Amino acid sequence: MARATDLIEAIRTSPAIADDALRAAQLGSDAAPVDLRAMTAAARVLGLDPAEFCVERVAAMHLIPVFRDALRVRGASVGVHRASPGHPETNHPAQGHPAPPGHPEPDEPSDRFDPDLRNLFLARAKRMRCRVFVGGRLEGSGFLVGPDLVLTAWHVVRRAIRSGSTDVTDVSVRLADGRVFHVAPHLAYSSECGTAELLQHAPGSDADVAGKHDVVLLRLKERAARSLGYAELPESAPSVTDARSIYLLDFPAGWDRGFGQGRASSIRDLTTRLQHSVKTDGGSSGGACFDSEYTLLGLHQGRYGSKRKDGKWQAGRLVPLSAFYEGIRPAVTTAIRPAALWRLGDGLEHPVVGRDHFIEAVAAAGEPATRVRGVRLKRRDPTTVDDDQTGFGFSARILEELLQRRVGRHVLIRVPLDQLLDDVAVDIAIRARAAGFAVDAGDGLDGATLAARLDAAAGDRTAWVFVDDASRQLTESGRMHLESFVGAALECEHLRLVIAGLETVQFGGLEFSSAGAASGEGSRGLVVDYVGTFSAADVRDYLTAALESVGVEPNPDLIESHAEVALIDRPHVNGAYPTAVLADIAPQLGKVLKLLGGAALRAEGGG
Repeated sequence: MARATDLIEAIRTSPAIADDALRAAQLGSDAAPVDLRAMTAAARVLGLDPAEFCVERVAAMHLIPVFRDALRVRGASVGVHRASPGHPETNHPAQGHPAPPGHPEPDEPSDRFDPDLRNLFLARAKRMRCRVFVGGRLEGSGFLVGPDLVLTAWHVVRRAIRSGSTDVTDVSVRLADGRVFHVAPHLAYSSECGTAELLQHAPGSDADVAGKHDVVLLRLKERAARSLGYAELPESAPSVTDARSIYLLDFPAGWDRGFGQGRASSIRDLTTRLQHSVKTDGGSSGGACFDSEYTLLGLHQGRYGSKRKDGKWQAGRLVPLSAFYEGIRPAVTTAIRPAALWRLGDGLEHPVVGRDHFIEAVAAAGEPATRVRGVRLKRRDPTTVDDDQTGFGFSARILEELLQRRVGRHVLIRVPLDQLLDDVAVDIAIRARAAGFAVDAGDGLDGATLAARLDAAAGDRTAWVFVDDASRQLTESGRMHLESFVGAALECEHLRLVIAGLETVQFGGLEFSSAGAASGEGSRGLVVDYVGTFSAADVRDYLTAALESVGVEPNPDLIESHAEVALIDRPHVNGAYPTAVLADIAPQLGKVLKLLGGAALRAEGGG
């Protein structure tokens, strides 16, 4: 826990940050918040030190933990003592003697670390690592390097690689949130290991493993949760000439035994492999290695040296990032998650929680060449009545907001099936004309003809037809018109569909579990998205996206704690909360964002 002196030092060294954190700590109080300027003025009247007075008042309000966390998430180093000119408490050597005037502050020893930065790294690291399976059997470790990319060792999945290709079969990963994701058949990058390395023999020179880096980049069929984060590639791969501290993120023998910590150093006459001192086991291969600056250094490959008397190997071997950096960089830098839509409007009253699947499907359908032609929304419980704030109506509002970002190139046509219509095609044509498409709505128009006419009228635009769930049963003629229109629209280049409800109607085309499942060649179809519930992970993703949108680096541990508090005593079934709960927790989540997001979110309405 932070000491009072730590908080006092933070106020003195970072008054602007302290003022922002002080305001945030008082959110939710009935009284008007007191800023640092007012605290300073009061302290001077009383003849007290402003920073000390401020901490005393914060303690009196029982806000020390909140104030401390608000300082930390804003970048203030709370609990780390560094020399600060003019502050007698810290401006001295360890012996307590004043430093000579003009004497420069000594460089920090290499074994020193910033505990706040380290804690943030550890919180992120435990979420980005994963286990890799082939045919349901654990084969090694890996880690996220993008929203849908996992880096691991080539030999971990070599049994699954089809002969003479870069395709894999039956590979899956289990992420830190417990979810299992299947891997797409085509590898984003692949480089096999040396022949001798398959026999646990280290290469003797770079020539032995020229172009062989023992690395694969797996692409998941779905994107991982936003709150899990991923390892970012540095601007350039770090080089290792001298021994340095490392952290290894692995699962020895498949078990979670925490992180490995040791030293990495070069190997004589070899630059494409390094040795390290972390004890590993089967299942560690593919684990991420980070240096003491928390920069990705490479991945663990296998053993090195000879066995000791206790049967353990003397050292481990890792493949440095510098060996394959240029190989994976193109895929990693283009694996960009669609821009987050975490709220509707400018305030905090309408959070978008648990809709990343829908948003990513819309983004995929918006691409010019794609098998995804839209989304099919289904209720987890078809007997429930739709809620405009959370269900199909809310989905239409999300879609409208997403299309507005495309500046007129994508146009929404909303078709509410709230009347008993025999000629659904004519009704869609009339609504298309109202949206600016010159479609002939003459009598006798069938669904397939309508799709062709609307596609031609779109020109260089894309028409998104959102069909609302029917409030009453469709007539037989209306159902046939709609089925005909959907089947034809799937093949039109300028048409996209969102079908909300109508669970009993069978439409043509494929149904994809995710946008990633539609990769490669094949028939077109719609991504299925179920509405009606959300999870704690969705709340974490919402908070993460909101903070990232205003340039605040999320602290995973803080986000997890706030999400848990928001959902305490809320009704759920096996962790699935009804979307009606969102209206109850939205004000609380708004206060959390104002606390963690600082001035950028405090001015927002709601919450």
